[in-house]
Amino acid sequence: MAEPQVRLARRAAPEEWARYETARRQFQGIPGIERMPDGRLWATWYSGGVGEGPENFVLLVTSQDDGLTWSEPLAVVDPPGHTRAFDPCLWRDPLGRLWWFWAESDSPKMGEIMDGRGGVWAARLEGESPEELKFTRPVRIANGVMMNKPTVLSNGEWL
Repeated sequence: MAEPQVRLARRAAPEEWARYETARRQFQGIPGIERMPDGRLWATWYSGGVGEGPENFVLLVTSQDDGLTWSEPLAVVDPPGHTRAFDPCLWRDPLGRLWWFWAESDSPKMGEIMDGRGGVWAARLEGESPEELKFTRPVRIANGVMMNKPTVLSNGEWL
């Protein structure tokens, strides 16, 4: 598996980005949401194809009106080939920074969704608005899948 890249809508050609638009989605699952100190909501889930399989990608949207309306996807992780991205999670750390987590695994065909080598990746949001949106380089943090937000221990360590 290649190192994942967070792709931004504002840097993509419209015809390339069209596959991520709301109107084109046939399947979606495992949503996550986080509210930032300024009230902005960020949400993530995975989509792509008609079910779990090699076309899966994770996406990120935002709302400034308590979820009454949402942006089209502002960022995606869409690995090449038969690698799927799935089960994303958002988390605001104790310093107020937004983290985006997701899992990746080889998926040669629909229904074959976990290769036993899959892992969890993380990238941190930099910039506070969709116009400033950028991310740190994704880092693989664990094997397997992460379905919950991290827990911060009393000593400050993250689990």
